[in-house]
Amino acid sequence: MHNGVVSSKAKLAQREGVSRARVSQILNLLKLAPEIKDYLRNTQDGRILRFFTERRLRRIATLQNWEAQGKEFLKFRRSEEDQELF
Repeated sequence: MHNGVVSSKAKLAQREGVSRARVSQILNLLKLAPEIKDYLRNTQDGRILRFFTERRLRRIATLQNWEAQGKEFLKFRRSEEDQELF
C-alpha cells in the first residue's frame, strides 16, 4: 500500500485470499510500540514467543499510545513469568 504494490486493504486481501478484516488485524500489529517489537524480535526464548500470541499482541496494539501499550505488555510479561512458577 505504501510502496504502491497494492492500493487498498481490500485489494491486498483479495490478492492474498484473506478477508479485509484479517489484513487489518495484521497491519495493526505495525502500530505496536518500537520497544515491544524490538523485545520480541530479539528474544531467543521460545516460551516467550509462544506466550505472546498474535491475539495478545493485537489487544495491545489497539491501545492508542505507546506508553499504554508498554504498561499492558509488562502486565502480560509478569503473568507469563508467574505461569513459569507452576
